[in-house]
Amino acid sequence: MQDEGGFVSTRSRTAARRDRRDPLHVGIGAEILEQESAEAVLALSRRRSPQFNVVNAHTALHRTAKLGAVWGPEGCRVSVPLESVKCLVEVTIGLLRAACEHEGVMSATKLSTQEQAVGLVNTAWSLARLEY
Repeated sequence: MQDEGGFVSTRSRTAARRDRRDPLHVGIGAEILEQESAEAVLALSRRRSPQFNVVNAHTALHRTAKLGAVWGPEGCRVSVPLESVKCLVEVTIGLLRAACEHEGVMSATKLSTQEQAVGLVNTAWSLARLEY
C-alpha cells in the first residue's frame, strides 16, 4: 500500500515480510515467546532445535537471557546454569556459522540486513547477560 508520496508504508512492508516467512518457523517463534521461564525456553529448545532457523535460535537465546536474569540487591545474576544454556548457544553459533559460510542460508530467512544486524546484536546481548 503506497501513501500519497508513492512510498510503501512501514506497516505494509512489515506485513509483506511476514507473509513471506515460513509458517513452520513463525510457529516455532510464537512457541518460544509463549514460554514464561528460562527453563521452559530451554526445554522447548531441546525438543525443537533441529527445526530451528537462525531467527528461532536468536529468539530462544534472547528469551532465555531475558527470563533467566534475576535482579537483586547485588545487581543482576543468572538463574539458569550455564551448562543448560550450552546446547542452545551451540545451535545458535552453528546456524550463524552456516549463514556465514553459505550465502543462501541467511537470505532464506527473508530478513533485511538491518533485521539480521538486530539479531546479531540481540545474540551478543544475550551472551553477555548470561555471562557466557
